[in-house]
Amino acid sequence: MLQKHFSFSAVLSLFLFGNAFFSEFTSAQETVSAGESSYGKTTFPNSGSEQAQDAFMEGLLMLHSFEYSDARKAFARARETDPGFAMAYWGEALTHYRALWNEIEIEQARAVLNELANSAQGRAARAGTQREKDYLAALEILLAERDLAESTLLYAEAMENLASDYPDDENAAAFYALALLASSGPDRNFAIYMKSAAISEYIIAKNPLHPGAIHYLIHAYDDPVHAPLGLRPALVYAEIAPAATHALHMPSHIFFPLGMWAEATSTNTKSYAAGLAWGERNDKGINGGGAHALTWLVYSEMQEGKFRDARQHLAEFQDITAKDPARKGQFIETWASYLVETDYEDKTVAGWETDVGSQPARRSSMYYFVKGALAAKSGDTETARENLGLLTGLEMKLDDLNWSEKAQPVMVLELKALISNSEGEHEQAVALLKEAAAVEETMPLRFGPPWPPKPSHEMLGEQLAALGEHEAARHQFKKSLSLAKGRSKSLLGLARSSAAADNDKDAVRAYTALANNWKSADSNFPELNEARTKSATNE
Repeated sequence: MLQKHFSFSAVLSLFLFGNAFFSEFTSAQETVSAGESSYGKTTFPNSGSEQAQDAFMEGLLMLHSFEYSDARKAFARARETDPGFAMAYWGEALTHYRALWNEIEIEQARAVLNELANSAQGRAARAGTQREKDYLAALEILLAERDLAESTLLYAEAMENLASDYPDDENAAAFYALALLASSGPDRNFAIYMKSAAISEYIIAKNPLHPGAIHYLIHAYDDPVHAPLGLRPALVYAEIAPAATHALHMPSHIFFPLGMWAEATSTNTKSYAAGLAWGERNDKGINGGGAHALTWLVYSEMQEGKFRDARQHLAEFQDITAKDPARKGQFIETWASYLVETDYEDKTVAGWETDVGSQPARRSSMYYFVKGALAAKSGDTETARENLGLLTGLEMKLDDLNWSEKAQPVMVLELKALISNSEGEHEQAVALLKEAAAVEETMPLRFGPPWPPKPSHEMLGEQLAALGEHEAARHQFKKSLSLAKGRSKSLLGLARSSAAADNDKDAVRAYTALANNWKSADSNFPELNEARTKSATNE
């Protein structure tokens, strides 16, 4: 038998070379349970009853796609069918852990385990095999009374040991890959992310339909540097798990950093529809995954120049929020993004008021920034300064994936720059935006709609271009595009500043990329004709 702490790099090779060690870790009590459905495919030997297997495997597959509430129901059905099925309790408890957001409903998770037995020792005694005892022991580490960040690191170590001890257990490896991503915290540690990616790649080599491996691989690659590596899993995940709202959304985590807006719009349209369908089935409003997809959908539609569709979806989101206030935060993100992308010109949308008092700081910060920007652009510097004060006074404590406290000072500096511009202090605005851009460069790489909602390099480029400093503006637009490939406003800025600086080749390239973004755009905005006229096909 393999020794504990067997080198995981050696174990990884077993995912390619078969089942030579599998018999060492099964017992006569275990059933090799296979699950294959519209949520993917996997196997998970366990000691539960045959009657409980379908529900358990459905829960496991759903869990890998972050369909937490549905997975919870499936695991609950499994343990109702077989009250002694220890792994059904393990699975249901794990649905209360949102690893990539560093969120855990610890009391709810403990309550589930306590229904199996009221102590760790008692729960271990109910497990049918040593492998099941080890799964429970790892979860006990996660649920111990300590700081969550510390528990996350210890849990990742426990999952590494579990994956090493049971090298043919693709789910142990998958949960280890996920635990590694969570252990990185809100900052993207490339070494940790690539280690997680390597594990998922090995699982996929053995089982190309494993939803967790595909899902976690996309998360490992969803940044502007590694996104090309994620295109393959992005193109298949929605096909592997088409019933999962989150699986339908996840490909856009790769499409966004690659500037593949039409593909992002398509997959988020499906995810949004799935979220609405989930609400109808459960007699509730849209689920969180569907609302999240709607935020991304509105953004990608604007990158495509489909402003009518984006406006319609924003109005739908307003209706959704009126019926379900739990979606207000996601609506605020979408409202802020829409106004920034449309240069604050939709006065009706700009006038929509929202109470943000109970919202997380990341959402209320967007609201105050946009309200301040609207006031500054209209010359109402008094109201702009009021919102600047509200924005500055927020206490930003963010520890979930892809958000950063540093966005607050960026937005503060950007809003100060808008106020300076309104007061005719244009060089002061440039200085403030250079400072904002320097701060934004220290933030973790972003893979979704911009955070802050107006990229500082783009805003600085627009300011420099307005002052006639076109070569300097070109540099800023290129920097913006290195962080958000294919972003239409940055492409337009680059095209115009390149043309003004007599760099015709760069101008044509940018206009061509823009015309490609807008190939299905609304026909009634002047920038569309500009891009099509000046692109490579119309030189």
